[in-house]
Amino acid sequence: MALNSQDTTQTAMNFVHRILKSSTASSLTSGLSKPHHLPHQQHQLLTHQLQNAKLLYFGEFHSEHRIIALQTELIKDWAKRLASTGRCGSQKTKNCPSRPRLHVIMEHFSVDMQGILDAYQCRDLNGWKDKQQPQQEEQRRRNNDGNQNSDDAEAFESLVSAYKDDFGTEGHDLRPYRDLLSFCRRTTTSNNANGIDEDVCINVDDDSDSYCEVLLYGGFIPRNHAARLNKECPDIDSKRVFFEEMSERGYLPKQGKGMYDALFAEEDESSNNTYKLRGTREHQLLIESLMNGNDLYSPVEEEGEEDVADDAEQHEEEESPLKRLYQAQLLKDHAMGYRIASLLMEHHQQNKINSHSSSSSQPPTDDRYLIIAGFGHLKHRLGVPECVERYLRAEAVGHPDAERRSIAMDVLLKVLPPSSDPPSVTRNNFTLKKGEGTALIGCQMMYEAYLEDSYPPIMELMANDAAADAVEGDAENNDNGNENDVDAKKGKLLKELYLQGPELLDKHILMSDEISGPFLRYDEGIARFGHPCADYLFVYDEDDDNVIEENDLKLALHATTANGDDVGGSGNDNAQSQCPFHNTQANNNDDDNQYDSAK
Repeated sequence: MALNSQDTTQTAMNFVHRILKSSTASSLTSGLSKPHHLPHQQHQLLTHQLQNAKLLYFGEFHSEHRIIALQTELIKDWAKRLASTGRCGSQKTKNCPSRPRLHVIMEHFSVDMQGILDAYQCRDLNGWKDKQQPQQEEQRRRNNDGNQNSDDAEAFESLVSAYKDDFGTEGHDLRPYRDLLSFCRRTTTSNNANGIDEDVCINVDDDSDSYCEVLLYGGFIPRNHAARLNKECPDIDSKRVFFEEMSERGYLPKQGKGMYDALFAEEDESSNNTYKLRGTREHQLLIESLMNGNDLYSPVEEEGEEDVADDAEQHEEEESPLKRLYQAQLLKDHAMGYRIASLLMEHHQQNKINSHSSSSSQPPTDDRYLIIAGFGHLKHRLGVPECVERYLRAEAVGHPDAERRSIAMDVLLKVLPPSSDPPSVTRNNFTLKKGEGTALIGCQMMYEAYLEDSYPPIMELMANDAAADAVEGDAENNDNGNENDVDAKKGKLLKELYLQGPELLDKHILMSDEISGPFLRYDEGIARFGHPCADYLFVYDEDDDNVIEENDLKLALHATTANGDDVGGSGNDNAQSQCPFHNTQANNNDDDNQYDSAK
């Protein structure tokens, strides 16, 4: 199956979902002249707004197929847009020094697994495992000649086998990511960025030039090392040996290098900070809240803040189990941050060399980066994003080599988020210049919007169901059939609201404390976070049975065209005025033009 411009499937996002934007406190479709057209293609609006980002973080819940569907569409859209820049006529990607590439760095693979990812993208995974004779490999290729699906399937199965049998340290379920990984594989003609001989790689896709190369990278330290730090390093000597080993293996920076200055917390004579990984109070509160459920977003008095500060200081002084768990979490974040910062610098340096050696005098390739990791490693731009920026700053200031410092500064200026600007500018104008800036996408399940407490039709449905249970007098009489019937009706109401009244749905989602707290009121609680949980929040319905069919789209389009109104009689303008979080000025920018460009 060759790649082509129609490869992005329009039905992949066939479930209820909204993509909300923190800086405008509304959805991507808010304020558009045609907000009801193809709501399942919101991902194209998202790609349009983020196409200039240098570094994009995507915080996920692992192996959730709806999240992976958005990730896959985002990669396809972005790769297609990048392919239209820096073209070199009819030449292939490997001969076009100005054509950008998209680098996808995933938590799911450890740094040690880079070899199997390189081989997977070069269609020679069995060569990595060295389990086939050359003639057998040639026969396999002849058998799969012209059959891209068969070749993809075999390569994926070999990848899964190597992932489990040859390493077995990470434990993620890769099968939900099959389409994402296969698409990345099919864009690759040669993977010279990873140091693999281009003669090993074969290109069977005549239309692969429709997309830029999408290269895969392992981003995590093997998980067993975090457990070692937590359980096997009780004193300074054992920690010193441990971190020296981690540096030698390439998971963390080595002593004497600029980035090493960002690895550990500054030593304090009043506390034992030796070999303590650098973190922040806000990040520690966030990680602890994930374990103990503390509320970090409700407004608090100053006295409450002091209590939390006292607790944090106590954790500083004591080698408590919670502190050890936090250090284990930091090890993962530091290792991934170091991996990302190192790749950014390596590619930037190589692109500059390629640009100078090119006869066409093209500017350096403007590569882009997508980081896929658990949301807890990225939330509020803490954890991994914080480490990336800190490592780049340390390299730009402290590396002994002037050229290395210059490269680090170039990269740092490109990845600094828009929030580095004054808040008055950032809050209402989240814009990214070409190839610059950082953005964060997070995820949340629709049930946390608690529509049964705010949306009248669903409230009525649930009230009637409760009344029926009361009349029957025994909850056991409410058999599964009746429960399924209520769920089906609730799903239908949600689907109708999504298709015919999307901005009214946005209003009810943003009314939920579970969503508005971390997304909009993030700086009001005890942690006083400096950034929202995410710049863009993907809120999705987790009901597997509530699928958006093609006929649903046709009926919704017909209804909105005929009535010119939303569900419940709330027109577009009325829905906006009812939303207490809606920022009219912020949305009166170029969203109509963005919608037209994204179609």
